[in-house]
Amino acid sequence: REGYGFHKYDVNAPIARQIMEEHFKNVLTLVKDYTCIANITLSNEPYFRVDECDGLYDEKWYQFLEEVYGNIDELNRTYGSSYSAFSDVPLVQNENNPAMNYDYWTFNSIQFATWHKYLADLSHKYAPDIPVQSKIMGHMYRSTGLHGLKSGVNYELFTDFFDINGCDYGGNMSLNDIQNYPLGKEMQYDYMQSIIEKPVVDSENHYVMDGENLYLDVHAK
Repeated sequence: REGYGFHKYDVNAPIARQIMEEHFKNVLTLVKDYTCIANITLSNEPYFRVDECDGLYDEKWYQFLEEVYGNIDELNRTYGSSYSAFSDVPLVQNENNPAMNYDYWTFNSIQFATWHKYLADLSHKYAPDIPVQSKIMGHMYRSTGLHGLKSGVNYELFTDFFDINGCDYGGNMSLNDIQNYPLGKEMQYDYMQSIIEKPVVDSENHYVMDGENLYLDVHAK
């Protein structure tokens, strides 16, 4: 698949699962007893969109819509549309149709959460004593606060299989944002702990933006 992020493949494809099964088995069997390993990161800056997978999720999408709405008339009433069948509904984001957008985000998040549960189960299978998490990006103090949902991360769906709250909080600690940066971090931590009441591990702490070339005394402070 093409697209932004580190997951350059369809996370639920059978070949992807086969590769990850072999990877987890071979690596974790070797390191499962190492006491120096604090936790296992299942994904880095997770981002995934089903509409970048060339129609591989269309049938699941139609089934999802049928389970939600029961019949096409109810979907059309909600969307303000005139589709003849669920199979006519495109699997795309639609910024002009909040109901359709919500369904897309929900469906996409379910697929991505399913993948993370699969990875967590693999990790617990081969290294049951090592906690698992993912480096979830911080979006709590941004104008694009919905980016987490748009990128497939509905954190409420991760509660059953994450052992700790993994975090990768990025912020631009420039003159214009210096007051907001620590506040945004605290908002992100509070948000994560309100969903999973477990410690936060912020293992990639961005005090400045990637490639920052402006030095400010406040950065060092």
